[in-house]
Amino acid sequence: MQAAYDLSLGKMAEPCDFETAIAQTGFGWFNIMLLAAAFLSAMVCVFDTTAMAYVIPLSQCDLKLSSIDKGALNAIGYAGLISSSLLWGSVSDMIGRIKLLRVALLIDGILAFCSAFSTSLWMLLSLRFIVGFMSCTALPLTMTFVAEFHGMKYRSRCIMAVGFYLGASQALLPGIGLLMLTKVWEYDTGTTKLHPWHVFVMVSSVPALLGAVVFSLLPETPKFLMAQGRNEEALAVMRKMYATNTRINPDTYPVESLVVENAGGFHSPEDGAASVKVLLTRVLTGCQQVPLLFTTDLVRYTVLVLFIEGCALLSLNTVRLWLPQLFTTLEEFYEAQRLSGNSTPVYMCDALTAHRIQKNCLTTTVVPLTTEGHNGGAATGGSCKPYLTNERVYINSMIVCSIPAVVVGLSSILVRLLDYKRVVILCCLLSSVFCMSVLWSTGWVTTVALFTTYLANVNIVCTCVLGAVATIFPTKLRATAVSITMMSGYISALIGNLMFPLVMELGCEVPFYLIASTLFG
Repeated sequence: MQAAYDLSLGKMAEPCDFETAIAQTGFGWFNIMLLAAAFLSAMVCVFDTTAMAYVIPLSQCDLKLSSIDKGALNAIGYAGLISSSLLWGSVSDMIGRIKLLRVALLIDGILAFCSAFSTSLWMLLSLRFIVGFMSCTALPLTMTFVAEFHGMKYRSRCIMAVGFYLGASQALLPGIGLLMLTKVWEYDTGTTKLHPWHVFVMVSSVPALLGAVVFSLLPETPKFLMAQGRNEEALAVMRKMYATNTRINPDTYPVESLVVENAGGFHSPEDGAASVKVLLTRVLTGCQQVPLLFTTDLVRYTVLVLFIEGCALLSLNTVRLWLPQLFTTLEEFYEAQRLSGNSTPVYMCDALTAHRIQKNCLTTTVVPLTTEGHNGGAATGGSCKPYLTNERVYINSMIVCSIPAVVVGLSSILVRLLDYKRVVILCCLLSSVFCMSVLWSTGWVTTVALFTTYLANVNIVCTCVLGAVATIFPTKLRATAVSITMMSGYISALIGNLMFPLVMELGCEVPFYLIASTLFG
């Protein structure tokens, strides 16, 4: 690793600004530890909102889940995200990024772990709501945290790495399911009976708990410290970064003093009453900026951005979170076909209709809709039996989630060749076509290929819309524009997951028609 400092240059006599000072720290092991912590935060964000999707097929008998209950479990994490999305930015500006990350991740991990022992649906929903509430800090605050430790040379690349971590985490979760959810066992603790899905939920809490530990080893960002006027503390952090990265004595760090920045942007009052007052003032100020996005000059862009991102995230997160249930149902149907020696190609919706996913619990054999009883089990008296999840379900989920992550990483090339507008139009049209085409897929290969291509295009749309927001809106409104754009996506995901099982009862094709039409619109 090349040292960021030439000993022959001596000390810098003049006070340095942040960009100059941070550039002298170099890039090395300190930055690698930062990126490792960021990966854990990305895992927290994905695991908290997605883990229930893999739990539903196996827990439906233990928790007596109806189709509405399944939608609620998929949506509850987004309800938590919505409720806190305007809060944590103001809190982090007051108490600091690192303090909030440590506390939020610790609480998130503890409650996520405890949710594995839920004995009722309402207990599980309550705990997962709070988990979603706390996990709203993970991704946006981590991006800010990483950005404030890097200069212009590395900042954009490190933020892009955090974005790539999201896709990698989406592929990692079904990998964990492959190891843990394909076996059938039961352990009676005396007070409750544990099944594989309980342990899966416990394991999904590990990134948050581990993240709290890793972030406890990291200091506050020097950018935040400088903004608060705590230049000596910021300088000490930079010396530590320099020594870790270059393996040189921290006393040789060439920067001796930092410029005094305007500390008006951050404030950390000493007494609690003042802290609450400042926090409320900040949240109110943020809310007052929202109407500015709907002024004459910006209203057209604001409405378009909210509509496009809302439709894109509704389709993305609804289909993504219901894929484990859909794949599990399809595998049960295909397995029954193999056992019966029937090799006739069957369209996806025909397979789903034959093995209805809307009911609370299904028997492990393919039965006509008319023979299924409510709350699981068959009307003929069969007891409720959860799906016996096949390895292929998780392998296919890993494929569907991993390829879009790679495609999104390459989308910057496509944006440079065209522009944001053309890329969004092209990918919306393609995704609507692939969403419709999946209805006529037969067999695993075609179904997985179409779902993968569909999700890849929708992921590109979501990424490009956020990139366009950063380009279109003025600097003073940019953060607010990003926040409400993401909130529109969270609300859409919440609505989509609650409505999917209801619309599915009208016919298997109906939700796919609706999703394709929103993307086309």
